[in-house]
Amino acid sequence: YLIKEASDYQKLYEAVAQGEAFEGCYFRQEADITLPEDWKPIGVTKDGTANLQNGNNLYAFSGILDGNNKTLTIPEGGRPLLGYVQNTEVRNLNIFKRSKSCCRHSCNNIRGQMY
Repeated sequence: YLIKEASDYQKLYEAVAQGEAFEGCYFRQEADITLPEDWKPIGVTKDGTANLQNGNNLYAFSGILDGNNKTLTIPEGGRPLLGYVQNTEVRNLNIFKRSKSCCRHSCNNIRGQMY
């Protein structure tokens, strides 16, 4: 799957929120993208609460995200791209978060299971 603009990430959010994990699927970011200010992270609990129920209450993202050395910008006060993930790999993604005390991160490779 090619991620060309923020609306592509929004479509991914919606699919994962409906229970599609995309386990083993490959996503590549094709351009520098800025998330909208009202962004909701990909991966949610099924009932909208914070109770994970040992992972049984999750719709987690399980794909491979290749940033293709592009930059993902998070607006000041914005939320991260990913919320809940499981068996996910993120690589080659530059993350820039706007803030008064500016920071920039580069993700070469993250693997593992988190939630």
